Amino acid sequence: MKNRFFLLLAIIGLVTTGIILDYPSVLAQQQVPGAVEKEGKYIIPAEFTPFGDVNEAGVATAEQTLYTQQPDRPGHPPIGAYPRNGFNFGGAGEVDALANGQDVLFWDLINNTAELLISVANDTKGVWCVWQEARGGRRDPKWKKTDLDADGVTLPQSKDLDALEVWGDTAFADSCDANYYSLQGDPNNISVKIKGAGGPYISRAEIFTAVHGLGFTGTVDSVDLDGLMVWDTGGLNGSPDALWNSGDAIIFSIRKAANWDGGEIVVMQWAVAQASFLNHGRHLWNTGFDVTLFGVDNEEVDAVEAFAGGPHTQTPTLTQWGLVILVALLIASTVFVLLKRRKAAVPA
Repeated sequence: MKNRFFLLLAIIGLVTTGIILDYPSVLAQQQVPGAVEKEGKYIIPAEFTPFGDVNEAGVATAEQTLYTQQPDRPGHPPIGAYPRNGFNFGGAGEVDALANGQDVLFWDLINNTAELLISVANDTKGVWCVWQEARGGRRDPKWKKTDLDADGVTLPQSKDLDALEVWGDTAFADSCDANYYSLQGDPNNISVKIKGAGGPYISRAEIFTAVHGLGFTGTVDSVDLDGLMVWDTGGLNGSPDALWNSGDAIIFSIRKAANWDGGEIVVMQWAVAQASFLNHGRHLWNTGFDVTLFGVDNEEVDAVEAFAGGPHTQTPTLTQWGLVILVALLIASTVFVLLKRRKAAVPA
């Protein structure tokens, strides 16, 4: 009887401890807005542009984005079905960054609780165009060009993926929601624009101030925003208000210039005196980090996104260790009390 009781206490303690330590994994499995789960994987739509904007037929079309469905599921999209035309921003520029006004997993990426997706410039030498960095630092190829374009028309071997936005929004046709964007060269000194809006969202001078504070030695004119995620708020019910103001933030990269190699990823918040490098995968995304560790041949990051990975192991937090210790103390005190009572019940 005594051995069974201690065995029961041990099982309860182990199960409780396991639940506490695995709590981050439980959170990681929660449904992500804009995603469909199938066969244990997230199925997500993606919007993109290659270098040299084209329409769904592969014809050169300025400021045209493309939409594809479910690049992350087993198999490939049906031949002839994708890609489709996404938004056309109506100008004569070259789109080199895409985002939604409230990018899914934006703050999770900053807090290192989501996976990072990147693309690099001139990814024309292989079949891969998107790579993933896990929260713990593991780096793997993620999507092939054929995952985005089943027909091989817009992203053949010779094309370079230049802008990426994932997750989408079912409120838009074909889940297209990439309504914040940047153009190559940041024409008219505008680094971030909004679909249909006349004025700039973020100027080149504001981006320069952020990167200059992080050691960038180039000039204002050498700044060209190249990868983008956006969190805009301030409107009714916290919805985007299309103004760069209180509560807003972006994650971005810039094209290689001066002393920066293009592999830096920066977090910039409105009214914060100095921006910071993204801290993800157990390292800072600064000039010192070698992007070629992904197996690519250059360091210039030209697309930045966030992805919800599966369950993962995290280092327990102080709160979690406190709960583990509490469970251990409760079990120990219970055993102590029972042994004391048993000893008192034994006749002298």
